[in-house]
Amino acid sequence: MECLSLEAFTKQLCSKAPVPGGGGVSALAGALGAALGAMAANLTVGKKKYADVQTCMQESAAELTRLSQAFLTGIQADADAFAPLAKAYGMPKDTEEQKQEKERVLQQALYEAAQPPLTVLKQCVQALELLEQLHDKASRLVVSDVGCGAALCWACAHTAAMNVYINAGMLADERRRGALMQKCQTRLEQARRTAERIIQAVEETLCPNF
Repeated sequence: MECLSLEAFTKQLCSKAPVPGGGGVSALAGALGAALGAMAANLTVGKKKYADVQTCMQESAAELTRLSQAFLTGIQADADAFAPLAKAYGMPKDTEEQKQEKERVLQQALYEAAQPPLTVLKQCVQALELLEQLHDKASRLVVSDVGCGAALCWACAHTAAMNVYINAGMLADERRRGALMQKCQTRLEQARRTAERIIQAVEETLCPNF
């Protein structure tokens, strides 16, 4: 999938084209969430009031920028993983031999299609851990951006998990299916706990009397 403008991406998303889909949108949400965190860190750098956290902010900005780019790469990875899956669904199944070959190819394609969103989930956990540090240390003027970044990363994690589930759930191999589901649920729970802490803390900061 070629690099698209936001307008072109959204237009293609509205169409019958199979990609981008949920996996690509999930990765985009993560890219935006991480980018908001990087912005918050960068806006703290250079402020005299926060001189004691300058190094931390610079490191956080650099890492969140890297993660944002990694999420964007995940959009293409998701599209690339879907292509073999679509091809597998279209394989002939007129003979018993063809049926067996189609099932073999399909099972491997399903497993591979679960990998990009699983990677995105891992990146979400990393981004949220950095965002939590930002809430404690970054300029109070960007606290809402940190909260928005966390909410986007949580949306990313939740939707990435759904894309793991739909592919892993169709695996015939119970061992493979169980391993993917367990890894996915562990990462999702890590993301959920961290996101909830950040969002609650941000809301308490912004609306202390409500």
